[in-house]
Amino acid sequence: MFKSHIKITLALLVCLSLLAGCGYRVIGKDSLPFTTVKIGRIKNTTPEPKLEDMFYTALAEEFLKRGITVTDSAENTIEGEINSFQLTIAAEKVGFATDYNITMSGDFVLKSIDGKKRELKGVKSPFYESVSAPDTVNDIVASKEVAAAGAIKRLAASLVFELMMSK
Repeated sequence: MFKSHIKITLALLVCLSLLAGCGYRVIGKDSLPFTTVKIGRIKNTTPEPKLEDMFYTALAEEFLKRGITVTDSAENTIEGEINSFQLTIAAEKVGFATDYNITMSGDFVLKSIDGKKRELKGVKSPFYESVSAPDTVNDIVASKEVAAAGAIKRLAASLVFELMMSK
């Protein structure tokens, strides 16, 4: 009985030491260098319309999920440019494209009131957003808009993650 308690205790100590040394850490609100932020100008230099508006909304929602208040009176401002929107063919059937993938990327800058800047270049939506090509053009356009909105949300989440990890 006494030996089994020692074995369990040793096993727990080994597990705790492995977890402590693995490099993982808990990421939360405290991981961001600010509690409020202003979302400045987001430029869209891609030919895809309205990405900047969708990104502004997605970024505000992502900050709010992390407990960060988005306000015009914040000392830190995030601004940037969406500079890549790629729609590529993922599959075809009888000579027609049936599935597409969407990826996006952008360059962003976090500016503080004291003049410091932190550049985040090449932030990408980390996953492909798939678009299926149903029978009608209207269905294709609707599917593409849904997928673009998903890619924008992932790009916003990726930007917030980069801000948290590069603290």
